[in-house]
Amino acid sequence: MKKFGRRFLAPMLAGTLLFGMAVQAEASSYAGINLEDNKSCSLQVTLADTDTYHSTSAVYIDGATLSLYKAADMETDGTCTVSPQFAGVSGLNSVLEKRSSGTEVKAEELEAAAEAASARIDEANIPGVDTKTTGSDGTATFSISDYGIYLVRETAQSGTAAHYTNMAPVLTDVPKLEEGGWTFDVVLNTKMTDNTGFNITVKKRAMKDNKITDTRVAGAKLQIVRAADPGAAAEEEWTTVEHPDHITDKLAPGKYILQEVEAPEGYDKAADIVFEITREGKVLIGGKEQTGAEITMGDPVTEKETEKPQKPNPSNPAPGNGGRPKTGDNSHILLYVILALAALCAAIGSVIWRRKKTV
Repeated sequence: MKKFGRRFLAPMLAGTLLFGMAVQAEASSYAGINLEDNKSCSLQVTLADTDTYHSTSAVYIDGATLSLYKAADMETDGTCTVSPQFAGVSGLNSVLEKRSSGTEVKAEELEAAAEAASARIDEANIPGVDTKTTGSDGTATFSISDYGIYLVRETAQSGTAAHYTNMAPVLTDVPKLEEGGWTFDVVLNTKMTDNTGFNITVKKRAMKDNKITDTRVAGAKLQIVRAADPGAAAEEEWTTVEHPDHITDKLAPGKYILQEVEAPEGYDKAADIVFEITREGKVLIGGKEQTGAEITMGDPVTEKETEKPQKPNPSNPAPGNGGRPKTGDNSHILLYVILALAALCAAIGSVIWRRKKTV
């Protein structure tokens, strides 16, 4: 199985990482609001793939092991100091300085600082302060007693998460200052777009008497479209060859339609096939699992009309013969001979009768 390199969309998290733009612009208005000391906090991280089934329903990613690291300490007045183990991490001090001054922190700056902090963890073998695994709802919740800036990163995979590349590391304040004040229960919703393409085999065969044969069909133009949006661009399109059968590894779990755009000469177009790929890589057609993750589409052989011999019609002579008797037909000639002989006999009899009368 193949994994693609698209990462989750970091700009989507810009509003949840540290301070949002609008909050930073008004940070001075909260200067009198100090943090309550020793108040318990929580950080809830939810991983979901909203693109997998090409619909409005999200697929939540279970089995992702997330580790939590404290990148900076936070005082009750909201100021932060980089933790000793992360001292000198590229970009981290800059992010904290901008945060303190109320200057906008761009999404790419946050992402770069998080990546640098994650690299430091690997280099120095820094232990996490806590580890949680996402459940069936795609959520892992950390209980936090010390205020600070925390980094969350994925450190292991199982279940559904095994079909996805690791989420990028994320930095966030806990607690977090928002327009209404301090939020002690912080929520991060991370949209996952990485997924695994499963190997699916599509076979094209001839069909006779409504039965699929072993005859391979080359030259058929096929395409696969999303069932939720069949009018959109095809997920994949190709022209069949005799050998080998087509194998695709580009399709994520979801519902699709296999369509024949154009049938080769001698065949009629096949009917569409609606199929589903499960998160386990199984291929279902009408709810029935297909052996070997294979889909076979049959092309009906074009039926040719055979010409039936026409019976001769005496009242309608064959065209191109001028109505004359066909060659080999002696019935009319015999009639002429009989009539001629009858006329000759009548003439001879008339002559003999006249001679007798004159004697």
